[in-house]
Amino acid sequence: MKTLLVSILFWFILITAVVDASAQRGRIVNDELYAVSLEGNLIGDSPNRNVLVYLPPDYEKQTKVRYPVVYLLHG
Repeated sequence: MKTLLVSILFWFILITAVVDASAQRGRIVNDELYAVSLEGNLIGDSPNRNVLVYLPPDYEKQTKVRYPVVYLLHG
């Protein structure tokens, strides 16, 4: 039983290490957007907003590929 558990643990660690090593990394772009809808708001917040955008690997090269979008709103 102990050898089976050690064997399963070994293979799990090996597989996760191989998958992580072969995973491609995207990049994160920090940009500033101007929101017309926030101009002259009552609390005086700036209409400029900083946003972080994750771009998948080869985003610039794959012009015909459509990627899903996830919006994460703070608050």
